[in-house]
Amino acid sequence: MSSTSAEVYNPFDKLPDDILLKIFHDLTDFDLSAIRKVNKRFESVAKDRELVKNVSFTGCYQASTSLTVNYLQPIKSRIESLNLNYCYWLSSQCCDTIARCANLVSLHLLHISMSAKRLVALLASLKKLERVSVTVKNVREFQTLLDKNPEAQETMRGVKVLTIQVKNQPVHAQMMTMHFLAVTSFFEYCHSLEEFHVQGLFCTKGIPPYVVNPQIKKLQNLKNIHTMSVSDAIDPFARMFFFGALLEVCRLPELQFRTLLQPLVVHEHLQRKGDFVACMKRIEHLENLDISQTNATIPNEVYQLERAVHLQYLNVADNSLIDSQSLHTLADNCHHLISINLRDCHHLHFKRPEVDETGHEAVDMSGLQSLVVNCTALRHINLSGVHIHSKDFTNTGYTSLCHLLALNTEWRSISISPCCLSSKSTDSDHTIKKGKRTKITHVGGSIAKRARLGLQAPDLNMSGEQELSTELGKLVSACPHVEQLELIGAGFRPAFSKRYISEEMKHFRPCSDATSVDEEDILCVRHWKKLRYLQLSAVPGINSGGCLVAIARGCLRLERLLVAHLGLSPMSSYQDKLLLALPLAHNLKDLRIEQIHIQVKDSFWSALSRMNCLERVCVLSKSAAFTQISVEQFVQKMPSLVVLQLYMSNTLKDCNQLQTSLVRAHIEQRPALSVCVFPLLNRMHHPLLSIPEFHIESLTILSSTVAMKPPSWGDAYS
Repeated sequence: MSSTSAEVYNPFDKLPDDILLKIFHDLTDFDLSAIRKVNKRFESVAKDRELVKNVSFTGCYQASTSLTVNYLQPIKSRIESLNLNYCYWLSSQCCDTIARCANLVSLHLLHISMSAKRLVALLASLKKLERVSVTVKNVREFQTLLDKNPEAQETMRGVKVLTIQVKNQPVHAQMMTMHFLAVTSFFEYCHSLEEFHVQGLFCTKGIPPYVVNPQIKKLQNLKNIHTMSVSDAIDPFARMFFFGALLEVCRLPELQFRTLLQPLVVHEHLQRKGDFVACMKRIEHLENLDISQTNATIPNEVYQLERAVHLQYLNVADNSLIDSQSLHTLADNCHHLISINLRDCHHLHFKRPEVDETGHEAVDMSGLQSLVVNCTALRHINLSGVHIHSKDFTNTGYTSLCHLLALNTEWRSISISPCCLSSKSTDSDHTIKKGKRTKITHVGGSIAKRARLGLQAPDLNMSGEQELSTELGKLVSACPHVEQLELIGAGFRPAFSKRYISEEMKHFRPCSDATSVDEEDILCVRHWKKLRYLQLSAVPGINSGGCLVAIARGCLRLERLLVAHLGLSPMSSYQDKLLLALPLAHNLKDLRIEQIHIQVKDSFWSALSRMNCLERVCVLSKSAAFTQISVEQFVQKMPSLVVLQLYMSNTLKDCNQLQTSLVRAHIEQRPALSVCVFPLLNRMHHPLLSIPEFHIESLTILSSTVAMKPPSWGDAYS
């Protein structure tokens, strides 16, 4: 067929522009950059104001600096919102193009390296900015340059939402000094500010060379502020800057917060701050609150949550003082709750100070039941790290936590411990489960081993009715819209956490109820057709791995899979089935595997190379060893791969050699490429310092992410 006849029968030629416009609305900006090259008509439609007024390249690792500049240049006058958060590989050349986008109202540049001089010049060029997210290398230099630039000051006067991250890198030395500075800040120019967010850096050692306690002279400039937040990173600079600003703002007599996210706060310290306490008296306007990782009863004198009738998001994770009565308070008063984080609140199902006949705290599930029944708007709940067993539901009318949660049919995100899936208590040394006899061996109060006596492999060919009759199955059948699921063993500690780096990577020992949960109990997850994110950490019942194959076949939208310490043995007995499952997950982008003993032979890399959408891989194993040529061939076959992290048993020399080889071979074609290859047991260096902050937080570190931020928040705040 000739080219002329092919053009005649092109079906797109018969479509009007408004239909093309609707089709293009479903494409990303990266896709639109390619669409422009098809023909002149496509190029014209792809530049329509409705398509390009909100531009985002966040998470688009293929967007090079030249591609981004070429995409922005012809539409610079039409862009109103530009999101380049986490595009850490983009060069300063982009800033020159951004400065010409005169109609920008919203600009997000978190994790993009930029000097203070260039940032101030950018602010001076963009007069209409109202929402700004930036990373600053030196806050003192930024302040000095801002004081000298009237045009940048004028822009700051119109900013309503400001998110700032200061890259004040910690110092690692035997003799360290830190300077405390009380100085005026850019707040003096923020006449319209309504929201202020501070992002901390990941750091486990060292201290910053200086910290800043902002002094606000023109306090009335901040009279419109109603939202303040700080991330949960242990960053001394970010925390002091945030709390210094918070205490200054609380001096405003009519201040009414809608959002206050302050994890790791020292409750006793704020109790002594009269302005803060007075501000919290007006808590009835509060919609989002994070007071996680601190011990404070609910309610208390400062946070009178019985009056927070408009509360939609609450994070009280890691609070040992939360009990059943606390949940009753929330259930009776906070009927608009959409998301709640109760991770590691180990006493939430106890009634204090009452004890049972054995002298232990009396179990009381009524608080959690009231929360589920009364707060009908709940969509996201995090109960990971909490031992809630079937015996706790005696005389309640429910058989397990899943049975209780099934009262709400609109869950979107759920995080629980595997022991919550058990339908029978396993206090005795022998337990009967589905006709199978299991022996539990106790060593020093922990589970050391579970031996099956005369058992066959779990039945993974169950009917749909049988699958949905399990405890988790009750939840699956009642709640078809779940998009995120985490099963995290209570007490599990991964190798990399926000609080520590553990090179020893010890095997996790679960509670007895968790060991009674088998793959048959988890198989029903495959019926969640909308599932996009799945974490399975310290789930002892996954031994053969057959359920992983079924989940990969059923959950076709799955984009993130994190697995760690599965099975009862440190050995990765499930690996063969995992390698069968991975190629079936056609949309999987992120994969993280943590297991003490795992084999990374050619079959491993071959399975991963058949995952066409895979972008980020992280593998941790203290006994596994890679071969350089296998890894190089894998990366060569995977043009979509931009992040590779291997923490294994190879020597430091071998790791450095592989890392250098991969970067040299692919950095030109993949500007976002981030490679970290490091011996897990080496304590002489810090492997995370060279990794972009975004990948550390979302991939390297294994943690629960359900209900970690208000559900309505997007990437601009993260």
